[in-house]
Amino acid sequence: MQVAVTTEVRWFLRAHEAAVDVLERWFQAIAPEPPREDRYVRTDRHDLGLKVRDAKGRTARFESKHRIAPPTTTRFTATVAGRVERWQKVSLAVSKTEASCDGEMLHVRKVRRVRRYGLVRGQAREVPRDPPVTPCCAVEWSVLEIDATRAPSTLWTLGFEATGEPADQLPCLVAVTREVFADKPELELGLTASFGYAQLVADAI
Repeated sequence: MQVAVTTEVRWFLRAHEAAVDVLERWFQAIAPEPPREDRYVRTDRHDLGLKVRDAKGRTARFESKHRIAPPTTTRFTATVAGRVERWQKVSLAVSKTEASCDGEMLHVRKVRRVRRYGLVRGQAREVPRDPPVTPCCAVEWSVLEIDATRAPSTLWTLGFEATGEPADQLPCLVAVTREVFADKPELELGLTASFGYAQLVADAI
């Protein structure tokens, strides 16, 4: 079992939004991770997420995420605002290579690209995956294919996830967002698009 606390901000975008083109260009040099599928359990709550991740031929995992503090509305630039959330994640390996769960589930196929940043002498700098740096903030850009009647079939999501000592996470996330957004004055990300996967699932099924 793994238990972790993270500080995050995330946006969900549709194909027609100009921000998708801006972010696609920024991530184009990053190789995508292998596609994966997560199956989210319906909870009807914006502060609780439950999902099953099947890893082809490997042990599957069950994961819960519980929001442990109210979202904080934050303006990062004149054109970028989001809701910063703190989550506690519990991840369990299950004995089978494919897990199942009773109840309605949302199937989300993901192709993810990630850039990682750390604080180097107080400044946000892009860092390699290994060796690990703490605190660290992963900047994720993913295309999602969603099997739900009440959600667009394709979405893009930009997420910042800070890890490390809880007291260090928010300063790291703020420093990294400033670094990332500084050279993208044309980027527009609004509050209505900023929420976590738990809200996406609750609103989609």
